[in-house]
Amino acid sequence: MKPQKHLPIFGVGPIYVFIISVLTFAAYRMRNLSALSSGRIDVLQKPLFVLGVILIVLGVFIWFQAAVVSRLLDGIVKNRLITTGIYAWVRNPLYTAFMIACTGVILMAGNLWFFCLPFVFWGFMTVLMKHTEEQWLRDLYGKQYDEYCSRVNRCWPWFPRRKYGQKHTMKQYEITVHEFGKQNPDVVVMFHPLGVWWDVFDRVIPILERRFHLVIPAVPGLDPDQPEQAFTSIEEIEEQIETWLIGHGHQHVACLYGCSMGGALAIRMLAQGVIVPKCAVIDAGITPYRMPKAFTCLIGARDWCAVEFAKHVGVRMLNAFTDTSKFTRDDLLYVKKVLSGMSSKTIWRAFYSTNNYSMPESVSRPPCPVQYWYGEAERSARKRDIAYMKKVFPDTVFVENKGQAHAEFFTLRPEAFCDQLETFIRVSG
Repeated sequence: MKPQKHLPIFGVGPIYVFIISVLTFAAYRMRNLSALSSGRIDVLQKPLFVLGVILIVLGVFIWFQAAVVSRLLDGIVKNRLITTGIYAWVRNPLYTAFMIACTGVILMAGNLWFFCLPFVFWGFMTVLMKHTEEQWLRDLYGKQYDEYCSRVNRCWPWFPRRKYGQKHTMKQYEITVHEFGKQNPDVVVMFHPLGVWWDVFDRVIPILERRFHLVIPAVPGLDPDQPEQAFTSIEEIEEQIETWLIGHGHQHVACLYGCSMGGALAIRMLAQGVIVPKCAVIDAGITPYRMPKAFTCLIGARDWCAVEFAKHVGVRMLNAFTDTSKFTRDDLLYVKKVLSGMSSKTIWRAFYSTNNYSMPESVSRPPCPVQYWYGEAERSARKRDIAYMKKVFPDTVFVENKGQAHAEFFTLRPEAFCDQLETFIRVSG
C-alpha cells in the first residue's frame, strides 16, 4: 500500500459490489429460462419471496448502521479503528450489507441453480479482504486490529467472541445507587425495567420515601450518570447489587421490588438467598426461557433489531406504536432519550440476558411471602412467566391489576401502586 494519510475511502468496495451485483442481476433475469426450469421451486415461491425481502431490509439496515450511525467516513479520515456498533458484530458491514441484500434477491428468484451464489459471494469476499484491506488495516493498527479480528467475524454478523478466560467485570461499588428516605428503618429495594432509567420511579418516590428507606440501583448501560458503562448480565449485576447491599448493612430488607427486567433481578436475588427480605413483589418480572439456544438467539436478534430501529426513528413514529390516551409526548421524548443512550452492546446483552439468565441449581423456598403482579392486558403474555413462578416459587400469590398493561402501574397510577405495595409490606411484616 502506498504511503498515505489514511486508508482509501472506498477501499475495494466498488469492485466487490459491482461483481456480486452483476451476478445477482443475471441470476434474477435468468430465473425463468427453460434450460433452468428444473431448479424452480414454485411451492416455496411465497416463503422465499418474503425471506428475500427480509434479507434486503436487513442489508439496508446494516448498511445504514455502518455508513451513517457508525460514521465510517469520519473514522477513515481520522485513522480511527471502529470496533463498536455494528462493527462489534462483523468487521466489514458495508460489504456484508450488499452480500445479504443480494442473497435476498437470489432467494426471491426462487431457482435452486442460483442458490450457490451466496457461497460464491462469501468466498470472494473472504479472499478479497484477506489480500487487500485486512493487510492495509494490519499495517496501520497492528496488534489492535489482530485482537479485533480474533473476536469479530469477517463476513457474517455474529456474537462477538471473548478472548479465552475473559469475563465481563466491573469494579466493586461502581454501580450508582440512589437512596431516599434514609431516616426510615425499613429498606425497600426497587429494580427498574429495561428501556428506562432509575428515575422512572419519580412518581412513587415522594410517596414511598415518607415511610421507607428506598434503595434504587441504576442498572449499568441504563445509567445517565455513567453513559460509558455497558450492561453485562443479570447474574453479574445482581451479584454486584447484592455486594453493595451487604456492604451497606442491608442484608435484611423490608421488600424486594422489581418490574420486568428488574423483576428478573429480584427473582435471581430471591433465589440466591443472600439478601433476606420480609416480602417480595415481582411486577411482570421476566423469567428465563427454557429453549434451545438457537431459538433464544433468534428472539434476542428480533428484540435487538426492534430497539435499534426505535433508536433511530423520530418521536412521531414512536407515537404510532403508543397508546396516546395513556402516555404524553413528554413520555415519548423520555423513552427516545433513554433508547438513544443505549449502546448496541447494551441492547443485545440486556435483552438476551434478561430472557436467559441462570438460576441456582437448587432453589430453596423463599423465607418470605412473594407476590407476582401483572396487568390485566398482559395476562396472555405473562402465561409462561406465571407457570415458571408456580414451579420455582410454588407459594407465590398472583395479583392481576385491572386496566393495566406491562409496567404501567407505578407510572399511571402511582397512588394506587404505593397503597398496594405498602399494604403488602405491612401485612408481611
